[in-house]
Amino acid sequence: MEIREGYSFADLAKEARLPVLLVAENRLGVLNHLRLTVNYLRAEGLFLLGARAGVCESVKMWVERNHPGVKISGLRHGFFSAAEEESVLEEIRGSGAKVLLVALGAPRQDLWIMENLSRTGVRVALGV
Repeated sequence: MEIREGYSFADLAKEARLPVLLVAENRLGVLNHLRLTVNYLRAEGLFLLGARAGVCESVKMWVERNHPGVKISGLRHGFFSAAEEESVLEEIRGSGAKVLLVALGAPRQDLWIMENLSRTGVRVALGV
């Protein structure tokens, strides 16, 4: 799948009817900062995927300290093989999270979201 194809499905946000607020900072033409409403995350849960071991745990602690009540449904580092991908997807689905933040580096994270969104069980997935 070409990355250009994935960006053409922006209508999904409209169809999802989710209370999502996008706050963007544009650097080098890339949208790299997104913020979801805290109330939605408190109710629906967030799964953190990506980066090296320990980073998601640090992000979780930051979220808990700065946004009490936000439900972190699960987390996993981003160093997994293609053979492990199905178990990663099962972990995300099993968490019950409705929002997935993916930090695998661009464009890998964007391609991964486009290829796997329907298999995650989440409503919203964002590359961060």
